[in-house]
Amino acid sequence: MNKSMKRWSIFSLAVCFSLAMTSCGNDSKDGSSNVSVYESPAQYEYEVSNLNIAVGVRDYCFIGYVTSDGVTDYNSGEEFPMTNFQVQILEPVKGNLKDEISLVKWGGLLKDQNVIQITEDDVMLEKGKYYAFTCSARDDGQIDCSGINSSVELESGINADNLDQSKIVSEFEDAYANEVIPDNYIDDGYKSVYEE
Repeated sequence: MNKSMKRWSIFSLAVCFSLAMTSCGNDSKDGSSNVSVYESPAQYEYEVSNLNIAVGVRDYCFIGYVTSDGVTDYNSGEEFPMTNFQVQILEPVKGNLKDEISLVKWGGLLKDQNVIQITEDDVMLEKGKYYAFTCSARDDGQIDCSGINSSVELESGINADNLDQSKIVSEFEDAYANEVIPDNYIDDGYKSVYEE
């Protein structure tokens, strides 16, 4: 079982339950008011709500710009929808990846429903926006970018020309400089096909 599957198998039953019982009642992140957003509870092996730990246990950290709309995969073999995005890396923080990558986010528009499902405290990426990312390589070489602190949208007015003015970028750079690797962390050794 790969690292991302282990990470998410902990809460797969909670996902099914939350779909039946819980709705955030929010509009979709893309602004369409007829799509509901369901946040599914998540449990993590490490305390990734702490940004220093999130950076420490994930393989890559970078600032990026989303260049494509998400394409949701309903045949991934997972109970959770998986959505693929194209991202241009503007500033690498941890790890050495190519300038253009594809990444996978747990979540997406549920098949035959007007519902976007995401994990609690995560966001669905939007084309044309800037984010700070922490991600991990999967056993198939793809990049998994899901969960808390995996993608944090940069402040309004921040773009490729003024990243040095972003408080969020500074926080992610500081988190890498002071990354925390828990004692129980086990590196699975996976490498992305996008590494240079």
